[in-house]
This record gives sequence, structure tokens and C-alpha cells, in this order.
Amino acid sequence: MTRVASALLPVLLLVSQQALAVELADYVGEWTGKGTYSQTGGSEGSGRLTCRLGITSPKAEVIVISGRCAAPEGSRGFKTQVTKTGPGTIAGLEMSVANPRTSSGRLGGSGLRLDGQDSGGAFFFQLSSPASAAMEMRSSSTTGQKTEAAQVQLKRTK
Repeated sequence: MTRVASALLPVLLLVSQQALAVELADYVGEWTGKGTYSQTGGSEGSGRLTCRLGITSPKAEVIVISGRCAAPEGSRGFKTQVTKTGPGTIAGLEMSVANPRTSSGRLGGSGLRLDGQDSGGAFFFQLSSPASAAMEMRSSSTTGQKTEAAQVQLKRTK
């Protein structure tokens, strides 16, 4: 390794680590996209899905994700507040249901992921890093024998 390359290596490592850092504020904006969903147990099925998200930041270290996804069978909205609770840790509060559900998770270079479990079952919500104005949303909810899952590719529109 040359002297120049040896001297640049620590700088390149620092820059790449900083590039991997994702903050909640990076998600703020309007997002739209298409993907797929599946249901098992109860009514089986799968199909195409179109989604839109509006992500706002009402205060530092907090975002609110308001979304609606539609399929030929109908549409469903959701609203989740995500709060940074420490280095790399987050907490979620699903506000679109009669009994708000809480979750906890991680925020890192690959994005954010929330996992939760309550008397109704287990669920997760994940957004990949919003790099290059594109990201992937994945979610799943299991209640008894029924599982619903979705995967959507999103692009920033604002």
C-alpha cells in the first residue's frame, strides 16, 4: 500500500461510517410506491398494492408516519409515531387502532425496524435507509392463525 493510500484509509473509513448513519429526520417527506401483499389463514390471498406515506417530524427525534395502502379488495390506513430513545434505539406507537400498540426497535445504517407483541399477536414494521430518495417498506402482522404481510418499493415525491 502506498503512503497516500495509507494516509487516506482512515478518512475513507470515517466517511463511509458517516454515510451509513441514518437519522429519523432523513425519512421526512412524501413517498409513493407499489408492491405486493399476502394473507394466510382465514382468507388466503395475495396481490398488488399501491401505497403512499406522509412522514412528518413534529419535534426533534420524533417522526409520524401516516400511510394508506390500496389493493383491488380495498384500502387501509395507518399512523405510527417513532421516537428515538437512545443511540440506535427507537420506540413506536401505532396510533391508527382502537387500542394503540407499542413496539421497540433499532435505527441504523440499514434503516429502521420496529417489533411488537400484544394480546392480539406479533407485528413488525420496517423502512430501509432512505438513501437516493428510495426505500423499501415491509410489514407483517400475525393474529392467531392469520398472517398479513406487505412489501413495497417507495420513492420520495417531496
